[in-house]
Amino acid sequence: MNKWLHGPARLDRKLVTQGWTQARRFLDAELNRDSVGIARIVRLAVLRLNFYRLQVLIEECLDRRRVNQGRYRFEVVLWRELYYVLQLAYLLLALFLVPWAYASAAPLWFLPALASIVYLVFFDMLIGVVGSAFVWRRYSLDPLRSLLLSLMNYAHAIIAFAILYLSFDCLNVRSPTPLQALYFSAVTATTVGFGELHAKGSETVAPDSVALLLVMLQLAVSVLFALVLVSTFLARVLDESGKDPL
Repeated sequence: MNKWLHGPARLDRKLVTQGWTQARRFLDAELNRDSVGIARIVRLAVLRLNFYRLQVLIEECLDRRRVNQGRYRFEVVLWRELYYVLQLAYLLLALFLVPWAYASAAPLWFLPALASIVYLVFFDMLIGVVGSAFVWRRYSLDPLRSLLLSLMNYAHAIIAFAILYLSFDCLNVRSPTPLQALYFSAVTATTVGFGELHAKGSETVAPDSVALLLVMLQLAVSVLFALVLVSTFLARVLDESGKDPL
């Protein structure tokens, strides 16, 4: 089974530390980099926010279990991929739990707790996407792996926005179902909307500001994903996959 998950090169004994230690390394490298202008500001802002990502916090906890000695490379890679899968599973679960919580006598704490975790996952995903587009493309382990993880992140974003559309009652139908919200989010992300579902108030004099802001934000995130795909292609062309991502 292990041979399906990693090759012999991933069985080396080199220990690496992640979490806040790696975040500091990335930040120090950027501070010492010979760059100027708005691109430098964006990269530094992303690297500052990277300290507050859920993924980085969990990796810090995993490192501390080893008394800061670090983990093997293949452990880090497999953990990150498992983390993406768990994110996807949680978002799918939350998508169906939101309408249930509104329709049933769920405890008062349930919906805020559910939404808080969704917001954390969304923030983690958003910073990760911006970072992939502007910051750590050059640290890519494998362009194909980066592409697959980016596509999974794209699915995360579509589901997360569907949850937001449900939570804020943004659609022009009464009591939209999770499938309707997911469909609207998907056609918005791919910019191929057919018009049968649209943001509430987009055709009226008094539009729903929250709905329209969410649509514009999702379109901006979709552009970021396009940049990530371009960055992944460039990494392949420039043969940067051999650089140490950890």
